[in-house]
Amino acid sequence: MRKGLRSLALVAVCLLVLTQAGAESRLMAVKAQTRAEEEAPQKDTLENQTVITGKAEPGMEIACRVYTYDDKGRQTLLYQRNDTVGESGLYMLTVSLPVLGRQYVSVTVGSERDIYVYNRYRKQLVQDLQTYYLNVYELLEDAKS
Repeated sequence: MRKGLRSLALVAVCLLVLTQAGAESRLMAVKAQTRAEEEAPQKDTLENQTVITGKAEPGMEIACRVYTYDDKGRQTLLYQRNDTVGESGLYMLTVSLPVLGRQYVSVTVGSERDIYVYNRYRKQLVQDLQTYYLNVYELLEDAKS
């Protein structure tokens, strides 16, 4: 009976250690991704798609993901595409930016991964700004009174 309890306790301890190691590994991966997203180049755009080009070994797999985060910080996948680099070694991906706001584009070729951040605005914003009228003198008069 005691041998059975010892074995059971040993198994429980092993599971606990493995679970903690897995959680630490996931946490490190999340921190690395967060750091990569913070350091990624940002681009403001009005377009609903972008073109990403690059060079890689012919025949390599390319994985492209577009994602965003909701209000609670959960990642939401918006678009995914897999492709293969052609004989020339050059690739060009037309990537959809399906929603307004901040979107992350992750392109993985082999073991290399690049992240791009796009802040997509609605086209109506440009028209609104172009027709916006600001009378500075009127504002100064209002401020004086």
